[in-house]
Amino acid sequence: MVIQKLSDYCRKLGAEDFMTFACAVLCMKTGQTDKYTLTFGCTLIRDFTCCGEKDYGKMQTNVSDFNPNDVHFVVLSFTQKTISETVDLFYKEVQKTIKQ
Repeated sequence: MVIQKLSDYCRKLGAEDFMTFACAVLCMKTGQTDKYTLTFGCTLIRDFTCCGEKDYGKMQTNVSDFNPNDVHFVVLSFTQKTISETVDLFYKEVQKTIKQ
């Protein structure tokens, strides 16, 4: 699944960035795991009233499932916003980034 997603992503890249990702995909396909590292990201969007330490789920409790790769956690919490407003704001910003 990771190889497919990276391959699809490569189609949108310029030549310099393409080479980096294409080399990683090639290493994955040929089993050269010592030539790259993967970093899994867990981003959660939370209302400031419900943000807590138990929000990470499987990526925190079963972090060894992702070895030898890295897992990074980010919790986005916006004060003075409901969860619905926060999610809308986040996706609006994501759409801006995708269009660039």
